[in-house]
Amino acid sequence: MEPKLNLESINLTQDKLAKTIEIMGWCHDFGKATAFFQEYIHETDEQKKRKLKNRKETHHALISAVFTYYLLKSQYYTSDSPLDEVMPLIGYLVVKRHHGNLKNILKEVSDVINDEDQQDILKKQLDSITVETVMELYKDVFSEKIFIAFKEDFDSILEQMVKSNRSLYQFLRQGNLFPAIVTCFCYSILLQADKEHASGISVERHEPITDTLVDTYRHLKGFIKPTTNINKIRNSIYQETTNRVDLLDLTQKIYSLNAPTGTGKTLTGLAFANKLASRLRSEQGINPRIFYCISFISIIDQNCKVFENVFETVTGKKPTTDLLLKHHHLADTFYVTAEDEFEPEKGLFLVEGWNSEVIVTTFVQLFHTLFTNMNRSLRKYHRLANSIVILDEVQSLPHKYWLLLREYLKTLSSLFNTYFVFMTATQPLIFQPETEIKELCANNDQYFRQFDRLDLVPCLEPVNITDFMEQVASDIEANPEKSFLIIMNTINSSQQMFQHLQKCMGKENLVYLSTRVFPKDRLNRITKIRESGERKIIVSTQLVEAGVDLDVDVVYRDFGTLDSVVQASGRCNRNFKEKRGLVKLFRIQDDRRFYYSYIYGGNSMLIDKTQQVLEKKTLIPEHEFKDVVEKYYQLVKDSMSNDEAKDLLENIAQLEFEKIQRNFEIIAEDYPKIDVFIEYDDEAVKVWKEFKRIQEIADSAEKRREFMKIKKELRDYTISVPEQFKDVVGYQEPIDMGYLSKMIIQQTGIYDKQLGFLKEQITNTFFV
Repeated sequence: MEPKLNLESINLTQDKLAKTIEIMGWCHDFGKATAFFQEYIHETDEQKKRKLKNRKETHHALISAVFTYYLLKSQYYTSDSPLDEVMPLIGYLVVKRHHGNLKNILKEVSDVINDEDQQDILKKQLDSITVETVMELYKDVFSEKIFIAFKEDFDSILEQMVKSNRSLYQFLRQGNLFPAIVTCFCYSILLQADKEHASGISVERHEPITDTLVDTYRHLKGFIKPTTNINKIRNSIYQETTNRVDLLDLTQKIYSLNAPTGTGKTLTGLAFANKLASRLRSEQGINPRIFYCISFISIIDQNCKVFENVFETVTGKKPTTDLLLKHHHLADTFYVTAEDEFEPEKGLFLVEGWNSEVIVTTFVQLFHTLFTNMNRSLRKYHRLANSIVILDEVQSLPHKYWLLLREYLKTLSSLFNTYFVFMTATQPLIFQPETEIKELCANNDQYFRQFDRLDLVPCLEPVNITDFMEQVASDIEANPEKSFLIIMNTINSSQQMFQHLQKCMGKENLVYLSTRVFPKDRLNRITKIRESGERKIIVSTQLVEAGVDLDVDVVYRDFGTLDSVVQASGRCNRNFKEKRGLVKLFRIQDDRRFYYSYIYGGNSMLIDKTQQVLEKKTLIPEHEFKDVVEKYYQLVKDSMSNDEAKDLLENIAQLEFEKIQRNFEIIAEDYPKIDVFIEYDDEAVKVWKEFKRIQEIADSAEKRREFMKIKKELRDYTISVPEQFKDVVGYQEPIDMGYLSKMIIQQTGIYDKQLGFLKEQITNTFFV
């Protein structure tokens, strides 16, 4: 099925855009017909070949780009309308940058029309191309007359580019986003086609997923006959949401699934997307991919296992990669279809190209595909056309980008037929309700009222961490039948809390979670918590708040933004047991300041608005959460600055791709970090030994292939620590990584069995 685009609003037909991309594909290597390039590729002496490669006359991208502009302008965009001036220059930019990253378009054009030396090189290249050579390659694309006219009228073509550039400058000042979206789309398709041709790596799309997949799974699991109160609510939300598919106005592209935590939104979202995809195939002749985007890498494995279980339960076999793909920077690079198994390097190409029906990925991968100039990231941009994108835990998106997301996603969804589902228990005010975003669970007010599993008690008087730790220990001792989760804002305070509880009650049933514990161990701990029926005392940072399926009786939470507090509450009485859950919120401080200021800053507007909403409230039952959250987000929207979003929208509208890359950051780093490999056990010893062997491989291609085979295992034992500890964690410059050997761990205690990396144990004696 061909992509179906809705380009009428910008006076561009789909057929004309398809022809434009076809011309880019034909012309992007036009410059390889020069005598200079031919001399280079036929040279067999490697030393001479390197010299020829560096010769300016050998470079082929610029002359190919100018020819692309000429062909588009003279044959397909012949009028003086703004669009007919813009599109040939977009073709010029895409072809010129197809071996690099996108750059700012106005500068890219002015560089050639103002550089006489560059023009002289272009003319030399052009004079070296014979008519016979070109027509042998392009006889089915254009006539001999067109090429001869290009050679003879070269100076006037450059003059026409000057005129087009002036028109482009005026047009881009209007603030339209579609030129950038069209540019990225064309660039992405050219990159994909070029790299597929060069590598010989491609796969056919898997057949579509049946729209009854999740229905069948739920039937086999007995979910359609719920017996508990919470499962009845989950079933009702599922039915209401999925039944809406046949009633949707398909011109509406942006939806919300706003339901309480623990109500099965993961399966409901997948089922909705499958059914919507089926309807789009039937009524519009398109075959959507489904993207399930998650805020944190830490929960991708969890959600992917849910989806794998759905496929295995229904089909009896594990889904192949062309059916279900997990993609983030630490993910496996093995790619398997029913017919083939690709080695890691080829697998990486397919994984990074989003070659699958259901792609489970991160917000970082999604938004750094939309807002970037990078060749590697933009290659997969075109996959978003005609797709269905689910954004889970969307409240974690920075509020400073709300306006950017609103304007960009509205334009993308309108032009490229992309559907978005914003899924969360705390829906931020990115879009105008009803007019811009439609709620799929129309009776969600009813469900929020029914969900009354717990009480939130805001304790807003400042409390010293020592007093807080003693209070928690006392409450745990007084309630031996209850499970507790203590969520701290900083790693240091969480480690202090855990150590205090160890002294008070020993190690029994105590579990610690933070990013200072290597990922493999951390995942094992979460699995044990979920599978154990015993009482548990968990001390953690905020990493448990987004999608980690824990269920405890009491939650203590260091003060944070209201959306985080509500997410933390979702770990309390999650499965709606008879005994009411309790969430207590504290403003904890050390000797200098509140711990929340280390995370959110000393003057955080979000913290201020949270305090404003919670002040004078001594108890908030869960059924009031939705009203409190809506009030909070309205206060945030009324007070937030849109300056960064407006600057980025201007960068996008003016095709300033380098500025987009520089200015957009979905996850801001609070401090510089380095990776450290933790050689914790015998398996880690084997992984590190293999990694060191690979480092000795001289051939870079082989080295890269071998590394791909152990990438996941290496990352399973890797944590990030502040860069300030570089000198004491065995940092090695050539590999840009620290290394704590098994011996050093045993002798220094720098990595604790329970707490992970401990900066308090650092000494400078082992790496001097």
